[in-house]
Amino acid sequence: MQKHHIATRLFIFLFLLLSVSLTAQKMDDKALVSDGSPKGQKPALLPPDRAAFTFLHYELAISIDAAHSQIDSRGRIFLRNDSSKPQSSLVLQVSSALKWKSVQVNGEALEFVSTTLDSGVDHTGKVNELEAVLPQPAVPGAILLVDVGYSGAITLNADRLRAIGAPAEAAVHTDWDRITPDFTGLRGAGYVVWYPIAVDTVPALCMSFCIGAARSSRAWYSQMRPW
Repeated sequence: MQKHHIATRLFIFLFLLLSVSLTAQKMDDKALVSDGSPKGQKPALLPPDRAAFTFLHYELAISIDAAHSQIDSRGRIFLRNDSSKPQSSLVLQVSSALKWKSVQVNGEALEFVSTTLDSGVDHTGKVNELEAVLPQPAVPGAILLVDVGYSGAITLNADRLRAIGAPAEAAVHTDWDRITPDFTGLRGAGYVVWYPIAVDTVPALCMSFCIGAARSSRAWYSQMRPW
């Protein structure tokens, strides 16, 4: 008889515990808004979708101080949300040799966080990624006018290739992008990211393979041409 009472009390306790848990879950569900954040709180940032926005057009004013290897960029980028979901944040990347100065969206200055990430798309082996919360989520198809400012020194740098074991001389001959009084050459993403992009992390080994394959193809094609 005593065991029966104990089992009955245990069942009632577990039933009440389950009821409280389900009630709390229902209250939490009601408190959630469309972005999954409790009402009255700022929405938590989800991992950025770097493929969400398509870069439609660049209008950049570039100033180069060759004596100091400096580049200063100010201008506007036109972005369109080509994803199927509203986007609450904006992500932009430039070479780790460059520093973000400012970002505005549709004329409104935004606070941002800059993080250095490993990436094979730049000769330094890293990019500086800007992330900013948008004033309003960008719905699918929305076009953003993004004004940016960034600057820094671009010098000869083969860290990306040397990190994966490439000989120093070969690495410098491959990653020759730089700004100097005698020579200035900036090829862009895949070599030196001097204009804003947004891509997921690309391993340096993958980029070196792509670069090598492209060079081999050009060499083969030049040998096979009849002229």
